[in-house]
Order: sequence, then structure tokens, then C-alpha cells
Amino acid sequence: MKVGALRLVAGFAATTSLALALLAWRRHSRVWNRIRRVINLDGRTCAVRSQRSGSNVHVSLDSALVHGQLPFQPPFCSATVSRCGLIHVAGTIGLAGGDPGRKPELERGGIGPETTRTLELMDAALRAAGSSTDDITMIHIYLTDYTAERFAAMNAAYTKFFGDRPLPARITSGSTHLALGASVEMDAVAFAP
Repeated sequence: MKVGALRLVAGFAATTSLALALLAWRRHSRVWNRIRRVINLDGRTCAVRSQRSGSNVHVSLDSALVHGQLPFQPPFCSATVSRCGLIHVAGTIGLAGGDPGRKPELERGGIGPETTRTLELMDAALRAAGSSTDDITMIHIYLTDYTAERFAAMNAAYTKFFGDRPLPARITSGSTHLALGASVEMDAVAFAP
């Protein structure tokens, strides 16, 4: 190969690398700028906290407002947003809303209302990250006492929540125990638009 051709190839490679780096930076900036400072949760303003960790941004909701006082900081209602815009929502259970000073309680009424509340809290975490349940690509569901009846009740609430929208891909598996005695827990993968 002649020297001129080598320079042309090297120049093209450098230009392409720079262009890809600029596109990645623009995408990362767009993802970072979509993260909210506050969202509406149960008719109240809920603060959103975000922290960078390497090339990711961890987003979490005001935990006291979401689940009351716990002796530790659980991952409920949080998400990690990657540089490319992929969002991983942490395992979430159907904690009832209420006063920040209360002890955490699960949504009452059985697995149906608990499933709906879990999806509402996942939606809140996604909205905080600049996305929504419309952008979920995959959900993992963990169900205690996995019987046909409990699955049917969970599935009815799940499909009602999504309505006419196409359902994301899903895996449902049984579990012997979930945090705080929950009947259902979900995590999700979504994409920031």
C-alpha cells in the first residue's frame, strides 16, 4: 500500500473514532439531562437524587416518602442509567404510600393491588430517570407461593396496568421469600428515549 493511501486510511479511522466519541458524549449528555430533580408521586412532590458512578448515573427517589423509615437504605424505587441510555430498575415491591415517618407497609388487598403498586413505583423510578413504562424492554417478576391462582391474579393486574400497549418481554419465577414479606417483586430493563 502506498504512503498516500495509508495516510488516507489513518485519517479516516481518526475521523471515525472522533465522530463516534462525539456521538457517545452527546448521547450521555442527553441521558444525563433527562434525569428529573423531582417527580409527582401519589399527588405529592418527590425529590429525586442522582449520583454519577463511573459512566453510569444512579437515580433514586426520596425513600422516606416512598416506603417510610427503614434502618437501612434499600434499593427500592431506584434505577441505574448507563451511558448508552439503558436503564436497569432495581427490584421493587408494592409499598403503600403514606407519611415519611411511618413504618413501611405493603399495599393491602392481595396480590392484584400489590402488583399494581409495584408497577406504579417502577414507573416512578423510570420517570425520575427520564423514561417511562412505555420504554421497558424486559421485566423479571418474582412471585411467592407460585400457584396458578396467584399467577392469574398477578397477571390480570399486570395486563390491566399496561392496557392496550404492547407488553414487554417478561420472565416470571417463583420465590420462597421476598423483602418485607412481599408477594411480588419486579425489576426491569428499559431504554431512555
